[in-house]
Amino acid sequence: MSSIMACALCGTRFDPEAEVACGSCPMSGACTLACCPECGYTTVDISSSRSAGLLTRLLSSRKAPRLAGATLDSAIIGRRVAIAGFSDSMTTGHRELLRTYGIEPGRTVRVEQHSPVTVVQVDETEVALEADLAKLVFVGAVR
Repeated sequence: MSSIMACALCGTRFDPEAEVACGSCPMSGACTLACCPECGYTTVDISSSRSAGLLTRLLSSRKAPRLAGATLDSAIIGRRVAIAGFSDSMTTGHRELLRTYGIEPGRTVRVEQHSPVTVVQVDETEVALEADLAKLVFVGAVR
C-alpha cells in the first residue's frame, strides 16, 4: 500500500510505486527507497519500510516540551534560542518547510527581528517567518 509523498528537496508530489524507473530496478521488490521523478532525490518510503514507520510513530507520539509563553515570536532579539517543538495546530506542510530550512526541534537559531516579520538565522541562512507561523514554534533556553 503506497501513498503520495512529497520530495524533501524539490517538493514534487509523487507515488513511489508508480515510478517506471523503480519497476525496472532489480532491487524494486525489497527496496524501501523512493526516488523523486523530478530531481532524482532518494529518500526512505515510510509506507514501505517497517522500521522507518515505527520510528516515525515513536517520534511523533512524543510530546515536545512546552514552555508557557515561549514561542519564536516572543523570543528576545539578538538571543540564540533552541527550537523545542511545534504546536499541534501547525500543518504538516509547514513542519516540512521549516525542517527544510533547518528549523527543527533540537536546533539553535538566532533571533534577528520581529517586525514586519520574524527573522531567524539558522547557521549561515536567514529565514523570515510570518507572525502566525512564528507563534506556532516553541523555543527554550540554549543549553
